[in-house]
Amino acid sequence: MISRTSARSAMARKLANLLSGNCRDIESCSSDEWLMLLDLANENRVSQMLYTFVMAQGLTPPPDIAERLRSVHLSGVVDGARRHHHFEKISDALTNEGITIIPLKGVWLSETVYPNIAMRGMADIDLWIRKEDIDKALKVMESTGYKQIDSPSSRPRELQDAMLGEILLCKKEAPFVELHWGIFLGEWLRQTAWIDERLIRDRTLPWKGEMVRQLQPEDAVLHVAVHLAVNHHMSESALRSLFDLHMMRRSLEIDWGLVIDRAVSWRIATPVWFVLDMMIQLFGDDDERLLEKLARAQPSVLRGWLLRQFISPEGAITGDKTTGWKKFMFLLLLVDHSGASLSLAWQAIWPDRTWFVLRYGLQEAPPWRIALQRLLHPVFVIRHREL
Repeated sequence: MISRTSARSAMARKLANLLSGNCRDIESCSSDEWLMLLDLANENRVSQMLYTFVMAQGLTPPPDIAERLRSVHLSGVVDGARRHHHFEKISDALTNEGITIIPLKGVWLSETVYPNIAMRGMADIDLWIRKEDIDKALKVMESTGYKQIDSPSSRPRELQDAMLGEILLCKKEAPFVELHWGIFLGEWLRQTAWIDERLIRDRTLPWKGEMVRQLQPEDAVLHVAVHLAVNHHMSESALRSLFDLHMMRRSLEIDWGLVIDRAVSWRIATPVWFVLDMMIQLFGDDDERLLEKLARAQPSVLRGWLLRQFISPEGAITGDKTTGWKKFMFLLLLVDHSGASLSLAWQAIWPDRTWFVLRYGLQEAPPWRIALQRLLHPVFVIRHREL
């Protein structure tokens, strides 16, 4: 008898096949298998896509399944229209005050690489703006009814202002909005990568006029890949991000040589390789240019094998998580250079003074208090198993 775990793994592969247009192993699915497929799609936040792909491939699921697919699709249409309506209002409010915005991920992807906005859902609206425009942007957002959300204790506002580069805002019956003045965020990137975001901003392209711009396609690929591997350590909506990348390669003119050149020079080649390699495993390797260029970013055979032990393509869909010490080791293996891995591990135990003081709110603390917290910090790391 097939275990539930094995059955979910098999359905994970069928779900990826359905999204990539390979429906041969879907036609014979039973009602129970369709239900499992729908559950997996819902867990991965891609359920609103299924109706479009089922119709496009001429599949005939059981009537109750077909009705459920249609219902989810219609809900996606309504939700997508609502979110994009809010985006347009926010966009107008900010640009009318002379603030240039660069939409990231969901809102940009849904309009740029997907056939319709109902297919790509989004939990929030991410906007990249200049740091010098933050105060003005906050006033604009507050005038539209948005309010800042207090950061969790692990991300005090002072730490966000200095290093993390984002502010989360909310409004009743409206999508969350995140204002970013940095797009490659977090201690892993700060300690191991070398990314000049000024250059990324300078080469952005007009999207909806000069004031609403978009990342260059190659930079957008790198942003999605790094966000998934490093910031979410392959454990949050991995399938959706991997499918985003698949849709980007189908819809955009991407110079894969440039993608890999930047990944190598920015010291993010390993996470980019890992994500793109997993995308290929799930959705096919029909792009010879990508395969040829990706080999340049591939780590050693041993490190590549070790990384694949943390999470498989099917595991990314069924809900395998890289948390705790597993996350710690995964992030260390993602570093391009072994010396940087040692530095990152040391930073976790003995962080630099700027991060440390802001993390624990010790800006006004006497030296003895800072020294005491230094001694306690390794206990915090072991207890929470964080890098």
